[in-house]
Amino acid sequence: MWPWERGMRKIALAALLLVVTTARSYCASFDDLNAGLSYFEQDQYDNAIIWFDKALAAGDLITDHKRIAYLDRGLAYRIKGDIQKAIADFTSAIATDPDQPLAYHERLSAYFATNDLEHALADYDKLRALRPADFNIAMNDGYLNWQFNHIQTSADAFRTFSEFNMFSWAWLQLANIRLGKPMAGYKEDIGSRKWPGHIPRFYQGHLSETEVLDAAEATGNAGSVCDAHVMTGMWRVVHDDRVGAAPLLKLATEKCPKDSAFGRIARGELEKIESSEKPK
Repeated sequence: MWPWERGMRKIALAALLLVVTTARSYCASFDDLNAGLSYFEQDQYDNAIIWFDKALAAGDLITDHKRIAYLDRGLAYRIKGDIQKAIADFTSAIATDPDQPLAYHERLSAYFATNDLEHALADYDKLRALRPADFNIAMNDGYLNWQFNHIQTSADAFRTFSEFNMFSWAWLQLANIRLGKPMAGYKEDIGSRKWPGHIPRFYQGHLSETEVLDAAEATGNAGSVCDAHVMTGMWRVVHDDRVGAAPLLKLATEKCPKDSAFGRIARGELEKIESSEKPK
């Protein structure tokens, strides 16, 4: 769960518990909902599900409380490993209020768990519309659209923060090359002399590939090494150098977390390269 989501959830639960304790006459299901929330916060998910079931079955929860009951029951199901029931509950939470972003993010996380990237992409697109100023949403939407070869949509997502973030700028340039558009300039400053500023400097021809990879290794950070292999590999991919891209992406699949955006991209691009090399 992202930091902004944790904050939203704490505020929502605090407000709900206040209503529960001060306005019990609203409906009998408040006690059931309160019990479900209490069990959930104690990590007693089986009991939480039982009481969320009771609260929802009563049919008298107001819209926002119904959404929270579906959302938390879905989270309980996901933690227990019942992903399909979790998806169903997140979908119900969205149906009660389509403009609340938290349920979309929880549902797309469940879609990723089942490798249902197409539905995850639809949720990221919706999240981007709901929270256009959120950097993480824009970038993840861009990465996933890239995997589906929606290059223009990917470029639009990366462009949002390309003036302020080196990775946004770099991915926008990869998309521009794919789209046959000129690369945009990048203003170098003191920050660009430090990692990950080596990446835009490499893309502009000021550093060699070896210098980028060495700089990443020098950080002693596995994430930087992952980033370097993906970004140099993708530079070769968009320039149709599959032979040169393959070993870089192969190392990226080993260095990057399997469930990360860069891990998925590296595997996807490597699979494309390997399938194109198979005799027909």
